[in-house]
Amino acid sequence: MALLDIDSLTPGMKVGKDVIEASGQVLLRSGTEITEKHLRVLRSWGIQQVDIEGPTPPDSEETLLLRASPELLDRAHAAVAARFQHTDPAHPAIAELMRLAIRAELRLHLPPAPPPPAA
Repeated sequence: MALLDIDSLTPGMKVGKDVIEASGQVLLRSGTEITEKHLRVLRSWGIQQVDIEGPTPPDSEETLLLRASPELLDRAHAAVAARFQHTDPAHPAIAELMRLAIRAELRLHLPPAPPPPAA
């Protein structure tokens, strides 16, 4: 199972763990095959990440962090901190924006990941 950002999901992927919104309502059950309509609904509910079945894709945040050298991570954090210097990094929205910006910064400087092996 892999936790993916909503923007990394594609139709056909299967939900690995129930998607539950803040008040406890189940939006998608485990095993559901994701469609374009599901993606629109998830975005409208403000869902940021979904656990999916299967191996972790090569462009997930987890694999980006594993592929990045400590020096590259430090440079990405510094670049993002400079861009957000006039904000409160403890605010949840700012923290999420900074996390996404660091991921984008890593993608700019890392070579593309090799495709997963064929099963």
